[in-house]
Amino acid sequence: MYLKFNLSSTMRNAALALLISAPAVGFAQIDSYEIGDMGYLRTPMETANGIMVTNNHYSGIYAVEGNQLTPVLQGNNCGLYTNLSKDGKYIGYKAFNDRDEQAPAILDVTTGITTLLEDYSWECGQVSFADDGTIAYTMGNTLIVRKGNTRKAFDLGFYTNIANISPDASQVAYSNIDGRMFVINLTSGAKEIVPVVDGYRAHWSPDGTKMAIQTAVGTLAVQDRTNKCVYELGQGESVSWANNSEQLIYTKTDRVNEFEVAGSSIQKINFDGTGAITLVKSSDNLPTDAIITSDNKLLIPYKTGAKRGLMVKNLTEGITPSAASVKEETMLTIDQDDVFGSRISDPNDSPNIKPSPVPAEGSIGALDIPYLSQVYDSPAVNGCTRHGYVTCAPTTACMFLGYYDMLPQKTTYRRSDGTALKYAHAISAVFTSKSGGTTFSLTAYGNGCYNVPGGYGYMWNGSRSPGGGYMGSFMKLNGCTSADYLWSSGSAWTKFCSESTAGRPSPLCIALDSGGHLILGFRTNCYYRSSEGGFVARTGTFVCHDPYGDDNDATWADDDGQHSSYDWVGYNSGRANIGTYYWSIYATVPVATTPVEAKITCNPSTVTLKTVYESSNKPYVDVKVTATGLSKNMSVNSINSTVTIEKLSGWNDLSGGTLRVTINPNYALGMGAYAGYIAVQSGSGDAMVRQEIITDISITDADGNIPSKEEPVAPNDTVTEPGTDPGTETPNVSAGLTKVWQNTTVPGSPSGGEIRFAAVSNGKLIAVDKANLKIIELSETGQSDYYDCSSALSTHWSATSMGPAIGCDDAGNILVHTGWSGATSGSNFMLISADLKSTYKIDLSTIDGYTAARVDQIGRIRGNMLSSEGGYAFITPKDANSVLIVKIANGAIVSDYSQVSTNSGLSSAFDTSSLAQPSLATVAEIDALMDNDSDLSNSFFMRKRGNPSEVFGWNSDVTAMETKHKFSATSTEGYTTTNASTEGFDWFTLENKNYFIMPLSTDGSTNGRSTAWGIFNQDGELVAYNAENVKSGIGQGMGSIIAVPINNYATYIYHFVAGCVAEKYIYATKATVDVESITIEENIDAPVEYYNLQGMKVAYPQGGIFIKVQGNKVSKVYIK
Repeated sequence: MYLKFNLSSTMRNAALALLISAPAVGFAQIDSYEIGDMGYLRTPMETANGIMVTNNHYSGIYAVEGNQLTPVLQGNNCGLYTNLSKDGKYIGYKAFNDRDEQAPAILDVTTGITTLLEDYSWECGQVSFADDGTIAYTMGNTLIVRKGNTRKAFDLGFYTNIANISPDASQVAYSNIDGRMFVINLTSGAKEIVPVVDGYRAHWSPDGTKMAIQTAVGTLAVQDRTNKCVYELGQGESVSWANNSEQLIYTKTDRVNEFEVAGSSIQKINFDGTGAITLVKSSDNLPTDAIITSDNKLLIPYKTGAKRGLMVKNLTEGITPSAASVKEETMLTIDQDDVFGSRISDPNDSPNIKPSPVPAEGSIGALDIPYLSQVYDSPAVNGCTRHGYVTCAPTTACMFLGYYDMLPQKTTYRRSDGTALKYAHAISAVFTSKSGGTTFSLTAYGNGCYNVPGGYGYMWNGSRSPGGGYMGSFMKLNGCTSADYLWSSGSAWTKFCSESTAGRPSPLCIALDSGGHLILGFRTNCYYRSSEGGFVARTGTFVCHDPYGDDNDATWADDDGQHSSYDWVGYNSGRANIGTYYWSIYATVPVATTPVEAKITCNPSTVTLKTVYESSNKPYVDVKVTATGLSKNMSVNSINSTVTIEKLSGWNDLSGGTLRVTINPNYALGMGAYAGYIAVQSGSGDAMVRQEIITDISITDADGNIPSKEEPVAPNDTVTEPGTDPGTETPNVSAGLTKVWQNTTVPGSPSGGEIRFAAVSNGKLIAVDKANLKIIELSETGQSDYYDCSSALSTHWSATSMGPAIGCDDAGNILVHTGWSGATSGSNFMLISADLKSTYKIDLSTIDGYTAARVDQIGRIRGNMLSSEGGYAFITPKDANSVLIVKIANGAIVSDYSQVSTNSGLSSAFDTSSLAQPSLATVAEIDALMDNDSDLSNSFFMRKRGNPSEVFGWNSDVTAMETKHKFSATSTEGYTTTNASTEGFDWFTLENKNYFIMPLSTDGSTNGRSTAWGIFNQDGELVAYNAENVKSGIGQGMGSIIAVPINNYATYIYHFVAGCVAEKYIYATKATVDVESITIEENIDAPVEYYNLQGMKVAYPQGGIFIKVQGNKVSKVYIK
């Protein structure tokens, strides 16, 4: 039977094609990478429904039927470590859901129906079968053995993924993660140690008298269970038993060294190591995973070449030396240009991953180690870059040494994206070590490139190899005090974990596919998920920098291998499995050597400049910027329109230099004091390094003074700055959460209706009553009319209806809309001034690239839409994938600073519950995004009700949104964000720390949706929550959460759920004092000093309420 596998034919990258055809000088590691990316068949099984196979990424199970290969099951690692029942009817495997949970499962091959044996949980094991149908698998540390309605549980003392039951259902073989094998007696519960080192998977003989044990280091052993003798068979993998239980079939790979593969063969051997016979001769087509069928045929998958696919050989004359000469017949061929069996998805990409129940080990951060890509960062040699495909060893060594800054720094640039690099030059360019003056000028051939020097030339010159001691020697010559190799020892994982816990990275030589490969591991028993903001615990999974790329992706070769997450041998979390462990290097560095901290310092850190109004004098200050340990270029942005910045000669975006800060008076602002800052920043998100230079700018009169105009404020006067809460004079509260007022009798319905969302203007909680075309105020005592919109809507839009959305800017100006629930509700807006005296038509349809669609709610609006500086609103149209960012100044749209954001890249389009809140503190910061990058996207956070625990933000390249925060902490009563899919969220900053306000469910169920909400800090801790008069079972929970800052230590929190509650709280990080308690006494002769409402002295007060101190006289004044 012949089958040409009809998949989309993918042209190979031209560079890869050249590499494949390059002469095999040195080692041809690229062959193994390419073979893995192209894909091949693995693990044939003779089932009750014919032959079934999986692929090398284990992402599917396929039936070979007639002349076609039919997918039967798809899922990450569904084909890994599978077992087949005696009758061939069931395949035992592990299933994963989109929350990264696991469940033991079986596939009925006759019907295609899958059955979960348990609910999804954090850790479970593979399913195995006894001949009588008894099933065994693990759930956490517990072994479960089931037959019919009978269920037994055995505590193993630790979690293991593979626990295979014997054919007679009397025993189960399993191992710990370091490869110590055990057998448990299912009658007595007694546990027996099997004396095999590095074992991870036992294959029982058909009669149950023997176990073939595969080891993590690529060798085989057999234990005779009758006499307990163990026979070491040497190198081998992919083992299966002959039907007579006396002989084994296995794959033997011919390795030049731990990296280079010359070919493989199929061998037969007696269980005691005698009588070895070659069944399939060694071939560079790489035969693997052979099995003998019930009719005595040998099925042989081939990885590559003309035989890529599945071949069959008739063994009717028995398993004899002549079998090697028996002609093979083609059963299935995959065209050499077809890509087969790619991974379905990276498990880390799921937006619904469940938080880990335990903390992750280790301390090294995801981006602490400078990442280097072997393909794109290895310096060219005489114009040739092909050696980059085989430089995993020196690239890994350079990442290790770069972590401790033990290599000389030289700026080079990544060929794929231009990223500036400091240590990549040492991979394949001549350099001299920092420590001992060694010059690395030896050269070696590298995959089509001749005379490659640097780390590569040193490790591969002549007969050298990294595993022959030369990678460790390279590390010692560059400053390491020791670099010890660890081969097979039965403690590889434990040693790796101890190094991880101690904060030391570990170079690991592994086999992610046919050949060897070097990676730099640095965190154990966890995986990395950037949208979680860190590491998530998972037994048997580890985090590394893979210099070749991330093998969880559809294509391995790339520059994205930083913080890749892989599974250890024998374990299965749905991620790429390392297959075989060869060796690792455990290096020590001088005691004084510490990792380079990513840091920016500015001297001076405060710039004070002063000039006379309308003078031509423009003084300046030079600021020395020093940067260390940066992996991304610095950007410099001023959040003060009265200064300009110049990078003086010698400036470097990675190491710094001198910035000249010059006063540039904006005389339109008039005389005054203008505070601001200059942000010097590298990277973004969790990897951001930032330093601010405070700017204190004064524009004075000819005498050097700034005139001011005072107006007294009576103690009970309600005059305030526009848009601020009359109560922002720092009330008396303790640290923590304090209720100001609460009203549980409010209009509307939590499931929808005429009143849905709220905002805050002038310290008042207001909402739209769309049926009556008005805005109402919600207070402690009830509701009252606030503003009748009917006349203005008719004037501006000839409208007789309103939508539920309402938003307020920092000055208290109000934005509402009409045309709901049609598309025009996303374009037809109206602006109402904070004093309710003026209205403005705002037509969003005039913005280039914006397609209006239904809008139900809007968040806070940053700035003042009626000032010349303006304000920014963030609109989330239904069924869109981008947010409209609109700037409004002086009551009109500013087209040049309004745009549709980059496509969010989220897994689903926005719905009516999608809400965006500004992520930057000032209008100037948002303006700077347009001025510097012409892209406003990175200016907001977003929450979708369908992802109730998550807050989305932008990735470092601002190409897609990702989960920036996922809040999983639970209160003592069980309040949690899980299934808290009600409306609203907000955030605020106190004492330079961010806090997020999120809805809570009372018990983690959808029925527990409630009026409760919690405050989480940026580290994910639940620091406060309201538990007073909480109502649950509120469905969608139409409403809003709004944070209004009081000072650097406290903020107001307003909360509204239609038909349920309106309330106002204060959250404070420290106790605060009421300004009203100041004693007022007379003394008219003393000098005058001014303080803001937070008690800070102000040199030039203007534009707000201040405390005036003159001798013993203290009063509040409003200065225009």
